[in-house]
Amino acid sequence: MKSYSKKIRGIYLGHQKLIIITLLCGYFIFEVWGVRYIAERKAEKPNNIKEGCLYLRSSYTDTSKMKILRLTIDGHKVESHRTFSGNMPYGYKWNGQQRDEFYQYLEYNKEKCHPIQYVDINLLITRKIFIYDYLGDFKPTTDTKKY
Repeated sequence: MKSYSKKIRGIYLGHQKLIIITLLCGYFIFEVWGVRYIAERKAEKPNNIKEGCLYLRSSYTDTSKMKILRLTIDGHKVESHRTFSGNMPYGYKWNGQQRDEFYQYLEYNKEKCHPIQYVDINLLITRKIFIYDYLGDFKPTTDTKKY
């Protein structure tokens, strides 16, 4: 009888592919949901919240017409859509129009240090920064709702 998979160093080729696919799926799930969950849990303890400066480096509009800001937070380069978590004060303060106004304010005051509070996650495979709250003088002109 013919064997359809070849044995490579004690593990069948089919098992290696399964392991690689499982690791890639796990990493994707971790990046999308796991890191935000960790940030939200870390933010529950006040000693995990750091204060720093946010600077705007540049901005662009992606293919779905969404404005993306390239930011620097205490020397670490990040993009705005990767620093957002809806369960932190920054997330539920400004939604939709308020966030657009905030982005315009940042673009107008590009050289200014914008004081923020943030949660820093430094793991072996990734480093992420999530904005906890904005401490600067920006006040949106549209109504803000707190949930």
